[in-house]
Amino acid sequence: MNPKSFKFAFAAVFASVASAAVAGIAQEARAAGEASGGGAACIDEKAKQSLSSCPNGPSELKSGGSNKTGVSFKSVAPLAGAKKDNKPGKPDIEQGAAQRDERTSKLKARQKQLLITEIQGIESLFQGTPKNAPDRPQLARRLAESYVELEAAAFRDKTNAEVKRDELKKKNPQAAGQQQTQVNASDQVAKNARKNAIKYYTLVVKDYPNYPALDEVLYYLAYEYEQAGDNKNARRVYLDLINSRPKSKYIPNAYLAFGELFF
Repeated sequence: MNPKSFKFAFAAVFASVASAAVAGIAQEARAAGEASGGGAACIDEKAKQSLSSCPNGPSELKSGGSNKTGVSFKSVAPLAGAKKDNKPGKPDIEQGAAQRDERTSKLKARQKQLLITEIQGIESLFQGTPKNAPDRPQLARRLAESYVELEAAAFRDKTNAEVKRDELKKKNPQAAGQQQTQVNASDQVAKNARKNAIKYYTLVVKDYPNYPALDEVLYYLAYEYEQAGDNKNARRVYLDLINSRPKSKYIPNAYLAFGELFF
């Protein structure tokens, strides 16, 4: 059997095994969604104006136990244009988890502070938008994706600091220690950003079950759980996607991801 034929045969077996795994844990997964009520509502003009100005404040991203977003900012920059819907590529047996993320590969790398100020603007607009407003689910999704960008930016900062730390270990231990501090800080920012991305993806799933692109939201919610090391919730959401949206274009990648969580 030539390599190409073997690869296709392996893919078929892999999909079969993944399907069996899905059936095996179906009983432990329960989807809990709450449909939102009410008619359409307009976004308050004052909320829109908050995108262009806000009081000065600290620039650190923090996590906490309150219901607030846990992030505060110095200033607000104008919002960038809305990102186009992402389309997944065809899955490959050899592709890793990072290669299954179609979002970050299509986004230009942006500075962390720019992302923080953008998130501040969207957070302000979101908080001023009624729950039954037609734009609210899209704002929640945009917040989730902005936090994903912040997560990626923090990871880049962490990686750069790790490289510098390793270069300085022998010739300048003190400077190496400073880089380790940067590594720790960037790692915490990335974790907090991922936590908020999960929060807003979950909000869309629970509050807006009829959202047109719910399959994409489910896929990336599961992906963020996977990146956080929460494999139980990742499997649960991938299974929800497979069962509730069997014709979704994300199903092949969902099966592949689901299988990777077992092998």
